Amino acid sequence: MMTVSAPGKIHISGEHSVVYGKPALLAAVDKRIRVTITPLNDNTIKYKDINSGKQTVSHFAEIQQRTLETKSVFAKASSDRRFGVFRQSEKNPWTLHKIAIGETYQFLNRKPKSGFSLSLYSEIPIGSGMGSSAATSAAIIGAIFCLEQETWDLQTINKIVYEAEKRVHGLPSGADNTTIVHGGLLRFPSKTVTPPGTIPPFILIQSGKPIETTGEMVANVRAKYNEKKETFKALFSQTEAITEQIIKAFETSAFENFYSLIQENQRLLEKMGVVSERAKRIIRRVESIGGAAKICGAGGKKKGSGIILAFHPQIKMLEQALKKEQIPYFCSSLTNKGLIREDI
Repeated sequence: MMTVSAPGKIHISGEHSVVYGKPALLAAVDKRIRVTITPLNDNTIKYKDINSGKQTVSHFAEIQQRTLETKSVFAKASSDRRFGVFRQSEKNPWTLHKIAIGETYQFLNRKPKSGFSLSLYSEIPIGSGMGSSAATSAAIIGAIFCLEQETWDLQTINKIVYEAEKRVHGLPSGADNTTIVHGGLLRFPSKTVTPPGTIPPFILIQSGKPIETTGEMVANVRAKYNEKKETFKALFSQTEAITEQIIKAFETSAFENFYSLIQENQRLLEKMGVVSERAKRIIRRVESIGGAAKICGAGGKKKGSGIILAFHPQIKMLEQALKKEQIPYFCSSLTNKGLIREDI
């Protein structure tokens, strides 16, 4: 029996524009998913979701077939630039698990030594912009590396996680999985950020789980980009400038203009059309009492927009206002821990 865990992440700045080669700032948080893997004496692969109590059984041949099918679907979608086909994959609770397993053994170029069971417990809200799918894939792939006694190499694991993410979401930037696997505060694609002092206090507000999937939101922005290329190029360039200023603030712990930068970032996301009216109302409420807030993932337009990242100089004041209006929130903190082996 071995346990591996991976953190959730928050997107501090640069979501959506990062897909177009612009920088982003992300951070791993202290909410984690834990996967316990146990070898079995037969050839079955069993899954159990501790949170929901649901469980299922499959065989490696079926997983292999599913992996080949998703590769074929991905290849066609990449050619046509139509990623709406991934909606069903994202909605099926077990598809991601099977893809992560299939991609891992395809990379290792062999079959499992034996069957195994996977038991999963998550503190990360699903489908809310905190990287639950990448964290799930990372923890499963890490657990298989332990089971198969593979060298614990985070760069290699991250490559496999990214392949699994592409099969589910279409064309993700790679920022989520890289932050989750390596941990810390990351200027994607290539630089770790280490604040010399404290950072502004924050909480995470739940604006409601988006109806749209991550893949759909990315595809929606791409469609708008193709229709109004110059407008969206300008939006992405403005986001890049703000992201660089936010990164500098973290690098120097000089947060004098931080709140206005977060507000500007949020307005640009609204112009991209990825923020729901409900999320906007919550964000304006935070701003009305001296705070700053923004969505911190792919977003959602029809209903909820997922998790909102909210800063306030007096965080208790913000919490009191949210409690009064019965807006759900939870506290979290940044962590330097990425994917780790907890029990070998």
